[in-house]
Amino acid sequence: MGFIVDLAQDWHEYEKAWTACMQNHYWFKEPRILDFRRDEELAEQEQDFGRDDRAFLIARREGSQDIVGVLGLKVAAHSGVIRRWEPSVVTSERSTRVGEILLAEGLKLLGKRGVTNVTSVMKYPKELEREVKWYADLFKRQGFEMPVPPAAQLIADLRDYRVAERSSPGVKIVTAEKYDDQKLAEITIKAFTSTPEDKRIHGRYPSVTVPSEALRTIQDLRAGRLGQSPPEMWKVALVGNDVAGMTGAFIRVEPYQPKTGVLGPVGVLPEFRKRGIGSTLVISALQSMKKQGCEYALVSTPQENSAGIATYVRGGFSDLYRQVTFERVLSK
Repeated sequence: MGFIVDLAQDWHEYEKAWTACMQNHYWFKEPRILDFRRDEELAEQEQDFGRDDRAFLIARREGSQDIVGVLGLKVAAHSGVIRRWEPSVVTSERSTRVGEILLAEGLKLLGKRGVTNVTSVMKYPKELEREVKWYADLFKRQGFEMPVPPAAQLIADLRDYRVAERSSPGVKIVTAEKYDDQKLAEITIKAFTSTPEDKRIHGRYPSVTVPSEALRTIQDLRAGRLGQSPPEMWKVALVGNDVAGMTGAFIRVEPYQPKTGVLGPVGVLPEFRKRGIGSTLVISALQSMKKQGCEYALVSTPQENSAGIATYVRGGFSDLYRQVTFERVLSK
């Protein structure tokens, strides 16, 4: 007996099926801070249901009305996005091909709508890597690749943040008002591309390795296009009159989530490393976030950046999550 895949027509039927498919995931049972939330996702799906640039697929066994799998898709120009933790299949059907059939039909639909690039991003607690194995295997069988290595996401709880002010001898932390976007981009490039190890870890991230992309990223951040970014949240470390490092941040305010400061990469120039400058920058940024009323702080870095992760932990972060991205280019 095979499976039949159709576009969902009734929101309430889809909501019930989505809930049945998702109920065994860790985030469905107990929400975690700054992680996927079922109430948030259901609210977004209900708002999106019926839009021309959205699609909701359901899978049934032939001869049955019971829905055994769901897949939600978003379209923006030539890019397609698979909703988080999808395609999702009821536990009893995971050993069948229904997930693969759903994904194949979804990709076919996206291709007909002019999509040339499809991505799926999954975030999970680092101790629960098994939660994504089924998805990773499924995406691999359908020709998806990982364009960047897995990322570590670290969280700092600022509600009772009491890390003492850290000082590095001869180092002064100042706000970056007198440094224009071009100068900050130049500091970023030098901090992330100066050594072979820098290039190995960060080479696939244009925002810190390609001058034009670094400049555009800093311009977007400082202009508040990703969220409020007050001048005091941009820091430069000085040793004498020499720039030793920098960081920047913005504030993210979203429904269902606490007010959160998002820390950009903390870049320290090679000649000034191993002097505590990175963690001093982190602490200064977190203190500014707390003054701005942020309850939490979030930062991402490549999972293999062990030195960077250690710097964030010394500054007050906890290493909680991993994030993986799957991507496939569709044939034209």
